[in-house]
This record gives sequence, structure tokens and C-alpha cells, in this order.
Amino acid sequence: MAKTEVNGIGIAYDIIGNGSKAAIITPGGRFPRDTPGVRQLAEELARHDYRTVIWDRPNSGESDVCFTGESESVMNADTAAALLEQLDMSPALVIGGSAGSRVSLILAHRHPELVRKLVVVWI
Repeated sequence: MAKTEVNGIGIAYDIIGNGSKAAIITPGGRFPRDTPGVRQLAEELARHDYRTVIWDRPNSGESDVCFTGESESVMNADTAAALLEQLDMSPALVIGGSAGSRVSLILAHRHPELVRKLVVVWI
């Protein structure tokens, strides 16, 4: 597990794989990056030339608690965007499930230059 400061918030994350293409997976609910299926998806992407960041959004898992921004979803989307930039992982395949779908959609809308493709499941 790695932890970094993004927009003043401590963010916990892992990078899976070392491929030439970038991806980020945002779990739904308040579920952390170790939710069953998240790491396994990142490992499968690694087999297809991806370097994937799995992360705990603010207010979930090992990341800091924070309530800034116009909404929690916007704060999470802007945090994901800043994390991608900090890790030099853009443009990225952006994947989200459930609440992570909402975050991913907002990320794509607010930061389209960071998104190569968007996958949303369980909207």
C-alpha cells in the first residue's frame, strides 16, 4: 500500500502491473480498494499491458476523511483526476462501479483530457 497527499487529502492506493497503458478503478459504495473483485480486475488488466491504480476514495478505506468541494462525488472525481496526474497515468481507462460510476462520469466530464476510455458498471 502506498499513500500520498492529493489536494491536501491523504489517499491510499496500489498500482497493479507495469504496462504501457494506464487505468484507474474506483469501487462503489464506501468500499475500499481491497473489495473482492477490484484487485482481480486490475490483475487481469495487467495481463493486457495495463498499469492500474486502485484507490480508496476520501471517506473510505485507508484514505483521509474530508468534506470539501461542491459535493462528495465532485471532490472524489477531482481527487481521482489529481491522483492520475500526480502518478503520470493519463490519459487513462477510467472504470467505476456503482458510486464509483458516478465519480468516474464526473471525472470524465470535468477532466476529459485525462480519460482515454470510460467503463461504468452497476450505475
